[in-house]
Amino acid sequence: MAALGHTNGDTVVENVVDATCTEDGSYDNVIYCSVCNAEVSRDTITVDALGHNYEATVTAPTCTEAGYTTYTCDCGDAYRDDEVEALGHTEEVIPAVDPTCTAVGHTEGTKCSVCDEVLVPQTEIPMIAHSYEALVTAPTCTEEGNTTFTCVCGDYYIKDIVPALGHNFVDGECACGELEEPNVFIRIWNIIVRIFVLIIEIIKGLFVKI
Repeated sequence: MAALGHTNGDTVVENVVDATCTEDGSYDNVIYCSVCNAEVSRDTITVDALGHNYEATVTAPTCTEAGYTTYTCDCGDAYRDDEVEALGHTEEVIPAVDPTCTAVGHTEGTKCSVCDEVLVPQTEIPMIAHSYEALVTAPTCTEEGNTTFTCVCGDYYIKDIVPALGHNFVDGECACGELEEPNVFIRIWNIIVRIFVLIIEIIKGLFVKI
């Protein structure tokens, strides 16, 4: 009796090797007999490499550094391309500051208005001396005199102190309006005179009654 021969079953996929960005993949299409399970055929199929799938990341140029685009694949492969030259600095003037008697000054300088890098540094200028204006206050009978030296910045000092002049009485009165105090003897004499006048007035009153 002749052999029946194999009865092909469904195709089965075996030995799958996934393709990558750079390596081909493959798999086997295998047919087994649905009766005895013997392998009837096996075909190996090649899958082409996928090729890289790059994602672009742009790095913008700065004043001093070039710009570029980095292309990165999920597999880790990367490369840099599309380079753009550095922009160069944008010059901005730093104004000069005149020195005063309380603060130093600075010469004019320059900096980059984008990255703030100083291109031409400023040089410090020493403070200038105070400029004092003299105001003389003359002494009076009771207040001392002096000279006040004042700078525009507000700094000042006092020197050339002159003692108070003291009162100069003429006919019992000073030029400032102060009246001269009588001495103690004059005071006593005035009291005696007042008492004497009072006694006379009393005596006169007694004679009038008689």
